[in-house]
Amino acid sequence: MKPVLLVTCLLFSAFVVRADDLQLSAERKRTSLGGTQSTGKATKKTEENWQYVVKVSNNSFNAKPALKAYYMIFVQRQELATKMGEGSIESVKGTTTLQALNSHGKGEFSTSEVTLREQSLAAGFGFTNGANFVPGQTKAKDIILGIWVKLFDGTNEVAQYVNPPTLPTKHNWEQ
Repeated sequence: MKPVLLVTCLLFSAFVVRADDLQLSAERKRTSLGGTQSTGKATKKTEENWQYVVKVSNNSFNAKPALKAYYMIFVQRQELATKMGEGSIESVKGTTTLQALNSHGKGEFSTSEVTLREQSLAAGFGFTNGANFVPGQTKAKDIILGIWVKLFDGTNEVAQYVNPPTLPTKHNWEQ
């Protein structure tokens, strides 16, 4: 009787995706090599495109079904004449489907691109908003704060990846 029970439990576990069966990682990649530069009389602007490549590993002996991946990339936008950290936070959201993973198989997907801008005020120019000149406020640079990924099997969340780990304490998940 015990061997039959054991076989039943093993068969049932093949249909359940456990979070510890899946391992996620993400690597940030620049997709535009030189960036786009435009120079006006008063400012110089540079743009670069970045994206994440998210890798998923199946660490179990069972194949996993196709999973739905939702992600959010958090970007801090900074404007000229503002202090570092005073910019607005933008979340870039996306969804993709990850193909079924074989036993100990691997898969990956790329997120949508995020454009980061860098601006600097040319010498001899002032701010039109009346801000006083303070060193460090003549430059503004957008920053990627991190990525948050959730994998779903139907309506059940089966895995999650957050980098940096403190991201959920500062920002909320929005789907």
